[in-house]
Amino acid sequence: MGAGAIPLQAEKAARRPAAKKTGAEVFTAPIDYAGADAVDVSFHGGHYALAPPKRIMLDYLLKRCSRKQFQEAYAAFLESSRDRNPYVWDDLLGRKRIVLLCSCKKTGHGCHRSVAIAFLTRLGAVYKGTLGAAGCV
Repeated sequence: MGAGAIPLQAEKAARRPAAKKTGAEVFTAPIDYAGADAVDVSFHGGHYALAPPKRIMLDYLLKRCSRKQFQEAYAAFLESSRDRNPYVWDDLLGRKRIVLLCSCKKTGHGCHRSVAIAFLTRLGAVYKGTLGAAGCV
């Protein structure tokens, strides 16, 4: 490293806004949920900063990687997305309620939203469960 060079980790930390502890309530809902607090994280057409990249998802669907490898790759994607898209994450974490949508029919740990939920709870959000299409718990 040359004189005056900034270590990569320090540079990333300087670009990322200070981690805010959020009290956001996180829910999951079917893709047809239409509330203003909806965030589509589905493989098909989900939010660019939150949906798993096609390569990662296809590797898992085509059984080229294990569930654990998929979860680790998606968690790493979310972490790097937080570095690359700080304003998106500030907006998301500043909300009172976040409803994660996915087009798959899986629930619980069967859907990749479980990885997103774990990531958001690590940042201070609180997971509250699943909503129906009408927004009822």
